Amino acid sequence: MNIKRVVEKDTRTAFEKIKALYGEDTAILSNKKVGSQVEVVVAIDLNDGSYALEDDPHANVGAVVSKSRARVQSQNSDAPTVDWMQARRAAEQRTSDQSERPHAAPLSEQESIDQVRKLLEKTRPEAEASSPTAVAPKPEPSLASLALEMGMLRDLFQSHIENQMAQERNALGLSAKDMLRTLEQQSVQQQQLARLQTHLNGVEDAQVIDDTLDWFNERLCTSDLNPIEEGGIYALVGLSGVGKTTTIAKLASQAALIHGRGNIALITLDHNRIGSREQMKLFGMMLGVDVINTSSTAELKRGLAALGSKRLVLIDTAGVSLRSNGLSVLVDSLMSSHPRLKVLLTLAANNQTAINQQNCDALRGKAAGTIVTKLDETLDCGGVVSALVDSGIGLVGACEGPEIPGCYTPMTSTELVAHWFDLDTETPGSSEVSTADTDLGFSALTDFKVGAAQ
Repeated sequence: MNIKRVVEKDTRTAFEKIKALYGEDTAILSNKKVGSQVEVVVAIDLNDGSYALEDDPHANVGAVVSKSRARVQSQNSDAPTVDWMQARRAAEQRTSDQSERPHAAPLSEQESIDQVRKLLEKTRPEAEASSPTAVAPKPEPSLASLALEMGMLRDLFQSHIENQMAQERNALGLSAKDMLRTLEQQSVQQQQLARLQTHLNGVEDAQVIDDTLDWFNERLCTSDLNPIEEGGIYALVGLSGVGKTTTIAKLASQAALIHGRGNIALITLDHNRIGSREQMKLFGMMLGVDVINTSSTAELKRGLAALGSKRLVLIDTAGVSLRSNGLSVLVDSLMSSHPRLKVLLTLAANNQTAINQQNCDALRGKAAGTIVTKLDETLDCGGVVSALVDSGIGLVGACEGPEIPGCYTPMTSTELVAHWFDLDTETPGSSEVSTADTDLGFSALTDFKVGAAQ
């Protein structure tokens, strides 16, 4: 058997040349792209006796030929294993009597592939010496081939993990199964469910709820920030419509009750939404606090310098698009404007888990804390809790309802999990607002419509 290599501009031209040079009695060993050309390796003179496959003690590949042929037909022709499969098919044509070989132990598919690789390596020097066309050395596997192999390995591993999880879940008690099923319906991430499932293995039914609460509490962080009590400079960031402007109104109103309206200031960077400047200006007039409009980082720096004596400065930012890296870029710009500025990520409880998770990943290590909004607009907050798990971003507070100055309260991660499981805890925003609110005009603010929440 002789190995020949033909390189042409496309497969059709290569096959026509092979037919003209060597006739139709050829076996195709490989067909792949080499740069902008196509390389076809064929075997000719299969019966010339130059190499007898049946005399090779390492060439027992017939045991899995039928199985490998089915895989060859389903594989992409660019996959690295195609060469081995086609070589095995050629070997089958010459060794139809393999099954009669005495004491031939069947090989696994991977062992057969290794044996065919050895066969190709034995014939390669002859092929290189007799090649009719000078071809550059064989290049490394393409990125597409590597990506295909990695995808196949990932799918195989994922299938194995899913089967293992299903078997382990069947061994759990009824309460544990119900808990995992409920959390899955509430959009908790599959990776977290797998870890929780392992944690619940062997847990008594009576302890499932407590162990689940402890598992989430151990993985959620609580921030030690309290903007209302401590003051500072805070910029609220997040997607459009998550409630940034409404949350700023609640924070500013409650802080004004404690520190006085003269110690509170607002800055708006939101110029994408129609009427955003007028809305913030109107709110500042009703509350009696300073409001500054800025449109660049330089203007923000000057504005913060002018408000250096204020106890609390809240910055309203424009909502960013979900399908861009604008959130991370915005935060980098904000943090460069003042050394004391802290970023608070605003997450809506009624957003999809994947959306909140993407925001947490984008601001990992940058956001000083998280404020969860719109707890009253979802039946459960499992998605936002799942997004915060292992994020490292601490919880600052939560909003439930549109009322100003109420419906915001500082909250710990334990309280958020308890609220999620509907345990007997105080509802966010249920604390009474001081009677001094009438002196600040909060009765009017309660009726004030914040418009499209930002």
